[in-house]
Amino acid sequence: MKIRGIVPKFFALLLGLALVCSMVLVVNPLSAEAKSMTLKVAHVVNTDHPYHMGLMEFQKIVQEKTKGAIKVEIYPSGQLGNERDTIEALQMGTLDMCLACTAPLTGFEPQFMLFDLPFLFKNKQHAYAVLDGEIGDSVLAKLESKGIKGLSYFEVGFRNFTNSKHPINNPSDISGLKFRLMETPVHLKSVEVWGGIPTPMAIGEVFTALQQGTIDGQENPLPIIDTFKFYEVQKYLSVTEHFYSATPLLIQKKLWDKISKENQAIILEAAKAGRDVCRMKNAEKEEILLEQFRSKGMEINFADKDAFFEASKPVYDFFEDKLGKDNINKIIEIGENF
Repeated sequence: MKIRGIVPKFFALLLGLALVCSMVLVVNPLSAEAKSMTLKVAHVVNTDHPYHMGLMEFQKIVQEKTKGAIKVEIYPSGQLGNERDTIEALQMGTLDMCLACTAPLTGFEPQFMLFDLPFLFKNKQHAYAVLDGEIGDSVLAKLESKGIKGLSYFEVGFRNFTNSKHPINNPSDISGLKFRLMETPVHLKSVEVWGGIPTPMAIGEVFTALQQGTIDGQENPLPIIDTFKFYEVQKYLSVTEHFYSATPLLIQKKLWDKISKENQAIILEAAKAGRDVCRMKNAEKEEILLEQFRSKGMEINFADKDAFFEASKPVYDFFEDKLGKDNINKIIEIGENF
């Protein structure tokens, strides 16, 4: 009789364990993630730009290393809005990922203005050492309280002036000219200090404004000047390299927290690989674009950077308290190695 009583209890125990295990499998978020996840990532330029090439590398690595468990869809050319729109969409949870310059990010985290200071970086290697190190990581981390996770720094690169009036060799040549700029305090203040008239405007509106003479000029890295065909409506290109623009790859923080540690590591690896491809393709383009612009009728000159740097000191004084003199000095000290 005792044996007969034990058998049903044994099977009942097995059945209970089976039910518990099945429940664990159903509610385990990592299992749910592995079955279906598509990351939609937006950017504002076309598919020929280094942004897109870097994101294709990101896409390839994520999909290969997760064995298709995580797919990546890329939306170029501002299909999902301008950079500010896409950053806000991350916060609202209506977009998974985006690439956005540090300039619009200053409206969400003011410390990004640190990287916008004129002539702060001696060259790209100096910029990479700062952005890929402790300083860059600490600024990215500040976005997490805003619902955004920063993964790596892609780039737009060093920015240069174009205009329809005359070459720009020194700050006095900017005086009275109306330039389109991104809406970031450091950029606006710098052009104001140099004597120009700063005019914030979305990138998609710039070509028409230049064509109609609403503005005299604009400033952007060479690949962006090429992408948006500004050479068709601008006579003069002045190589000033006055600002360096980094472009963080961002992901919605709530979504990031739902991803397994293993897949987070894959995404971070892919973000750095995509960053490197973007930077490499940007450098390749810059090498050939000056000659291409000359062949399209632009007049090109190389500005006096020392004169511009001297004229930029009031900008540093103006933002020093807000950005921290120690932070600025640390970046300058890192540049002594380059």
